[in-house]
Amino acid sequence: MDCTASDWQRRVLIIHPEGNFSNNPSLLGLIDLLLEHEVAVDLRYRQSKASPIAKAQVRNIPSGFFWAELRKFLIDRLQLPALSRILAWLERRFCLRTYDAVIGVDRQGLIEACELSRATRIPLIFFSFEILFSEETSTHFKSIEKKAAASVALWIAQDPLRASHLRQQNSLPESTQFLLPLASAGQGQQGVVRMRDDLGIPAQARVAIAIGSIAGWSMTSEILASVPQWPQDWVLVVHERYGRTAEQLRSLDRQLQPLIGKRIFFSTAASSSVDDMSYVFSGVDLGLAFYRPDYANPFTGKNLLYLGLASGKISTYLRYGLPILINEIGFLSREAVRAGFGYVVTSPADLASLLPRMDTEKTAACARSYFSEQLDFMNFKNGLWQRLEPLIGPSARSTP
Repeated sequence: MDCTASDWQRRVLIIHPEGNFSNNPSLLGLIDLLLEHEVAVDLRYRQSKASPIAKAQVRNIPSGFFWAELRKFLIDRLQLPALSRILAWLERRFCLRTYDAVIGVDRQGLIEACELSRATRIPLIFFSFEILFSEETSTHFKSIEKKAAASVALWIAQDPLRASHLRQQNSLPESTQFLLPLASAGQGQQGVVRMRDDLGIPAQARVAIAIGSIAGWSMTSEILASVPQWPQDWVLVVHERYGRTAEQLRSLDRQLQPLIGKRIFFSTAASSSVDDMSYVFSGVDLGLAFYRPDYANPFTGKNLLYLGLASGKISTYLRYGLPILINEIGFLSREAVRAGFGYVVTSPADLASLLPRMDTEKTAACARSYFSEQLDFMNFKNGLWQRLEPLIGPSARSTP
């Protein structure tokens, strides 16, 4: 039986100020899980370059630039939650509906969701992807987050190590935690239409790809600088999620300019959803994932040092059967060696000597197995729903 809008009595609001729902596999899985159980979803976020979620029973409620910046300024800079609550009242009055539960994503999402939860007496759920440490921020900065966390009925982190740090930083009880790796649902499939062909990469070339943020902590410049020493049959593709690769790398070292279009290729395709990356990954042989905490801000310090299973980049590589090559980043480095899905190096400079020796066919099979057994959202969806349903409430169909 098909359900009409009037059949769906339950509704949940997800507040994610960053707004990149389409690039977050766990949030996409969460939205699909709620829809599967006939729970309508409203998404509140700052307008971004990410594609909105276009699904029946999902309502996108983007906020304008000024409004989003004002909320963030009050919470992060002035640290005046009282003024933020006034803006929250205006949002409730003019933008939002009545909800059965509210989900806050990361610090600002948690604080904004807490304001709604306390005002309307609905359950508060906290989804953490970034951990901000008190020693990298301030005691007052964290105190606002802790006060909001005190109202949380359920909180979600990616693995035991990150959960342990989050419990300590936000004074959260272990009894209300749920562990969910940052990963999509189901194995990725290879496609007929391939980005490598559209970029003009020769059929005989082997392809390594670096996706995600182009920044100092992702070591993009060191990866690029290593390419001239690579074996001649290997090329590099750099793919920034919003299709701004060339723009982000406009200051590329002049010595590398002659390699563009020959050994180095820049993607111009923006990914509409992390759940469908077949165009990007089809015909690719290796995924590069380097992480180096630079402590330039609270997001790139200890938050990266204790990365664990919070790397959507790595889980997406494994989902498509791509062996990974990473530096020493703790848990995932050990897992790559133990489970055989990748190689660990000291720095990108080691690529030149390692590429000729890799058995990518064997490691590709291990990559798929590890994703299927350890990361796949499908392994966790039933357990997650068992924790969510008592908070959201039963459907009208199940009520006697």
